[in-house]
Amino acid sequence: MQVFAVQLEGEKEWEIFEGKIPYAAEFPGFRANEITQEERERQKGKLAMTVKMQPGDMLYVPQGQYHRALASDKSLHLSLGARHYTGVDLINLMVPHLAQVPEFRMRLPHFDDKAEHEQHVKMLAEKLAKVMQDPSVSPTMRKFQRDKAFEQLRAFSLPDRRPVLQIRVLWRGFALERGGDGELAAKPLAGGAPVKVPREVAPLVDWAFARDHFLWADLRSNFPLEAEAALQQKLQTAMALKLMEPV
Repeated sequence: MQVFAVQLEGEKEWEIFEGKIPYAAEFPGFRANEITQEERERQKGKLAMTVKMQPGDMLYVPQGQYHRALASDKSLHLSLGARHYTGVDLINLMVPHLAQVPEFRMRLPHFDDKAEHEQHVKMLAEKLAKVMQDPSVSPTMRKFQRDKAFEQLRAFSLPDRRPVLQIRVLWRGFALERGGDGELAAKPLAGGAPVKVPREVAPLVDWAFARDHFLWADLRSNFPLEAEAALQQKLQTAMALKLMEPV
């Protein structure tokens, strides 16, 4: 997984090596604690850089990048990990659906019947390919990823933040085009006519497109001079333009 290390107390020296495990993942055989010291020394490669961390510093280590943290005195850091879903996660998600296919509920041939066993496995592979090509598979996985991405944020609430509207910004599908006199348009990356953003809504959209999501409280704090009703109306306009959506 990707690592974000924040130094809290003392100092720590991080060594970042050139070696990298391609597509490292939290699966058996690919976890860091399953790699032997001999393999680690062989795969890590040359030392690429050394970073000395002091309280308040943050370091990003890409997924699979060999690294080592060293401290000569009392030191404390916080590591935050982020991972992406993979094809293996998709297969795991599809397992319950495979049970709906009769062939996957059939008894496997005896292990001594080599030819029959190979033929049966080939048949299952063909059935699996057919299942994976179903138009509903991608939307199912996308919904799973989306729900997982925001499930923890929904439960997060500081004392001064009541449960409020949370907005997801759909910036991946658009490129903002700025014109004169505060004009703003969102050009669909998939093609099509640009979405013209009303001038009074442009500052909100411009601010929102710098982030993946935000809370109503975040919006209010960034536009403190706006009347609440007016700001709500501008937010509704931006959502009506399909530039963002409630989570």
